[in-house]
Amino acid sequence: VNEGVFRVMGGLLSKTSPEHFITKTPSGNIGIRGSMYAGQLKGSQLSVMFEGGKGITLRNATGMIEISTPGFGSSVSGPNTPIKPHPKTRRERRPPNELFQQ
Repeated sequence: VNEGVFRVMGGLLSKTSPEHFITKTPSGNIGIRGSMYAGQLKGSQLSVMFEGGKGITLRNATGMIEISTPGFGSSVSGPNTPIKPHPKTRRERRPPNELFQQ
């Protein structure tokens, strides 16, 4: 993903071969473990929210985190910015088609 809003719902591939299911962005990569997540990329600013399932993994040059609590996510301003999980606000938990509009 180079820019825009996206939503990923894991299917058969994420169940049989999760190591091959990766969303790549300039700010970091997102791995899936039979889950759903939504995100937005504007320039180098990546925002991701875990919506449900087993969990997601966020990775960039500074390290890796796993998120398995729905409604949690991370915002990363670039590939060399540390990734830290945090709860998303009520506004940020809206449906993906509304999630990042402004």
